[in-house]
Parts: sequence; C-alpha cells; structure tokens
Amino acid sequence: MDTAAGTCVPGDDPDPRPPGLPGPRCYCDSREPRRCHYGWVEPIQCSSDSDCWVSDEGFTHPIARPRKLRRKHFRPCKDGEHAPVCREGTCVVVGYTC
Repeated sequence: MDTAAGTCVPGDDPDPRPPGLPGPRCYCDSREPRRCHYGWVEPIQCSSDSDCWVSDEGFTHPIARPRKLRRKHFRPCKDGEHAPVCREGTCVVVGYTC
C-alpha cells in the first residue's frame, strides 16, 4: 500500500494493518481478473459488542450491527472466523483459528 498516494501497488506490504481496524486498506478480488483496490475503513462508535457486526463485502471489516441482528450473539467459528468486538469505543474485528 502506498499510503501517501492512496493507492495499492503490487508486491508485499511492508507494514500490513491487522484486519478490522479503522484506516486505509488494500484488498484484492479473488476472481479473475485479479484486481486490487484501495479502501478506507471508517471507525464505528460503540458502547458494547452488541453495537458491532462484521461485513465480508470486499474485505473483512467492522460495521454497525444491522437492526435485524440486534439480539443475535456472534458465535466464533459457527458464525465465522472473524468476530465483532467493541474496543475503546470503536468496533474492531478479531480473528479466531477455527
């Protein structure tokens, strides 16, 4: 990632950000033709884990919990390998080895 130019460049990222944290992100399509995209994960304010959820659109990132999932508890490894959590007032995503 070339953060100064706001673009993704080929090769290894020397300073990869952990998935699920706010800020810049490069992600690549798994379909052909393979293309990489530059994106930005906006911070989602929260007061508890029940305010957060995970989206896999494009890349794994936190989102505000949709209304239809307000009472659903995320079950690691059953609902997915990435769980939404509230850390220091911001939604982030943590990974599990399932």
